[in-house]
Order: sequence, then C-alpha cells, then structure tokens
Amino acid sequence: MNLWNIRLIASKKQIIFTTHSPMMLNYLEDDIALQSVIYIKNNDDTGITSACRFFETSEVKTKLEYMGPGEIYANIDLKELL
Repeated sequence: MNLWNIRLIASKKQIIFTTHSPMMLNYLEDDIALQSVIYIKNNDDTGITSACRFFETSEVKTKLEYMGPGEIYANIDLKELL
C-alpha cells in the first residue's frame, strides 16, 4: 500500500497505521499529523497506559517550526513525553 492510497482511505474513514519508520510521518501534511498522530505509552511500574496527541506536547510543537514530523519523532526522548 502506498501513501497515496493511505491518504484516500484516511479521508473517508478512520484507520490505524503503524510503522517502524518515523520518517513516514514526513509524508503526512502537517495539519493531519498534528491532529492524527497519537503517542501511547505503557508505564512498566504501574501498568497504566496513557495517550496524548504527539504534536500537541509543548516540547514537540516548538520543533515543528524547523523540523519535519518524522525528524522530531526520531530525535526526541519518548520516555519524557508522558
């Protein structure tokens, strides 16, 4: 499945897309990335799972001014987000 097909599907339905390549995020339009990318983390100590919109955290939002979404994801300490 290529990115064009993913965009067509995403425009009509909700989909869950996973990848091991954070650079795939660079192919999303910024406004779609801001609304759609959810970061989910499980706390090993408590077993509690929490989630947030990845690009709405203050640390990440400021980096969008000079980095692409995939670059941010690849260069941030994910353990510090939630």
